[in-house]
Amino acid sequence: MRAALQEDVAIASVGPVMTATLESHGIPVDIVPDHPKMAALVKASAESAAAVLAVKRAQGPTHRVHTGDMVLFFLPAAGTGGFMRALLISLIGLAVTLAPAAVAQQAPPVKTYASSSDVAALIAKAKTDRKENQANFIQQILQLAPYNANLEYRAAVGPAAVHEKEAEMFYVIDGSGTLTTGGKLVGETRTNAENLSGTAIEGGSSRPVAKGDFFIVPENTPHWFGTINGTLVLMSLHVPRTSAAR
Repeated sequence: MRAALQEDVAIASVGPVMTATLESHGIPVDIVPDHPKMAALVKASAESAAAVLAVKRAQGPTHRVHTGDMVLFFLPAAGTGGFMRALLISLIGLAVTLAPAAVAQQAPPVKTYASSSDVAALIAKAKTDRKENQANFIQQILQLAPYNANLEYRAAVGPAAVHEKEAEMFYVIDGSGTLTTGGKLVGETRTNAENLSGTAIEGGSSRPVAKGDFFIVPENTPHWFGTINGTLVLMSLHVPRTSAAR
């Protein structure tokens, strides 16, 4: 084990006490942060792990094939006991990624085709899996970063929304309802850095929407499906808008 640790992984210790413990067990430490804090340990590991691994592998006669680089973090154990209880393993490229090189090798998932039967299966899943009183059950149809085409299964009236930096295009797959756009959000709250929500819309313009209809809502525009006639099944696609386009 000690030989493997010396060759195949970068070892980061949170501070001098743990460093001394590890070295007393014959395990040399590669990375020690300036301050004995978790945030400093993660930062130091992220900055140094790739270089440490490159040096180790260049110096060593052999190394194993990796699906992701590995860094071992050693932290002080709570209470008494052996040092092994203080071991936290972080697999880079599998969970919390610390080595930038591993991140660069991972391409985002792509899905560029969905058949009518695929869409029918999504609708069937929405009918069985949506919780009672869940206004909108969303599933992915297609993905090509930064674009995601989603299936929205709306069985009840949900919140109104504003997307400040993205337009949103819709196609009605099935069902009907009423779309209101413009006006002002009622009970406005900020969902995240680029989106707002509300309980309804005050003012605005309303129009019926039904199977086969297409429409697009510009960025920074309140929109709300204020009436659902049974169910309303939509394809939605968020479209990032550049400053020039706005």
